[in-house]
Amino acid sequence: MDEQIAKQIDAACAVCGKTNKTVFFEATDYITRDAFSLLRCHECGTVETAPRPVNEELPRFYPTEYFGSEEQRFTGLGQRLFKQGRLALADQIHRHHGKPGRALDIGCGPGWILERLQTRGWECHGTEMSQELVQRLSATGLQVYREPDLRNCHFPDQHFDVVTLWHVFEHISNPSEILDEIHRITKPGSLIIIATPDIDGAVARFTRENWFALDVPRHLFHYSHKTLPAFITKARFNVIRKHNLSLEQDIFGMAQSLMNKLGFHYNQFYMAIRHQSAQVSRVKRETLLSKLFFAVSAVVLTAISIPAALVFSLLKSGGTIEVWALR
Repeated sequence: MDEQIAKQIDAACAVCGKTNKTVFFEATDYITRDAFSLLRCHECGTVETAPRPVNEELPRFYPTEYFGSEEQRFTGLGQRLFKQGRLALADQIHRHHGKPGRALDIGCGPGWILERLQTRGWECHGTEMSQELVQRLSATGLQVYREPDLRNCHFPDQHFDVVTLWHVFEHISNPSEILDEIHRITKPGSLIIIATPDIDGAVARFTRENWFALDVPRHLFHYSHKTLPAFITKARFNVIRKHNLSLEQDIFGMAQSLMNKLGFHYNQFYMAIRHQSAQVSRVKRETLLSKLFFAVSAVVLTAISIPAALVFSLLKSGGTIEVWALR
């Protein structure tokens, strides 16, 4: 066993602090082809990736193409749906708060949540790894920081009315410390929204290492509909809402996971809908027949995934878990 993996097994769980972890299963990074182990904590149920990349390794796992060119990560309908989902979330936040406030979006990406809130009169801040996105968003008047550790932003106590981590929390290497920092910088009654893939969902359990949302080693921790709310509650927030369905994430994620399990080129569907500037892997020397087979399979599996995602959500076994909580 790799020495670093052995150390992580023996180390205290970053979520519950206990030392009772074993190897859950193995997985491979579709970008670098490096192998990783998934470790499950038998005390709290959280799963972590091992070995965990160090800062010097991050450029290998987050190539420029991973972010895409500026805000263009997907093409056509995929890009429109991706953006509309973020704008709809911003509108929900504004309705919940009832008036403009001060918002922080951790890992804000193209900044759609912040831009929509800004048009509603909010003071908006964000953090983001991509230097290109930070520069573009800062030019629009948003206050965006290229700082992977929230604590280094040095925000004042009780500064924010809303903090969002939309499919970002799973990328954070020190989740307990970041939740403590969020608690410090938010006002009493502030809204916290965290969404992550659900590793105990039906599709994740069935496809395991072929699960699209696994995304090792970029996803350092893997939460579920049980572990994420419990973790947020432990961090002194009051959970007020939980969702197990994301039309943006679950339907496509299910189709891609099934295609991975069926033996298609890993994440081929995902690459097919990504913008040219966001291609991190390509399928080489495809025949016309193989292209046709891929296209038909993608359409059929997507159609199957629509009702299946709804059913799994009702059974609390969907592909994502979204938690709303109050400080």
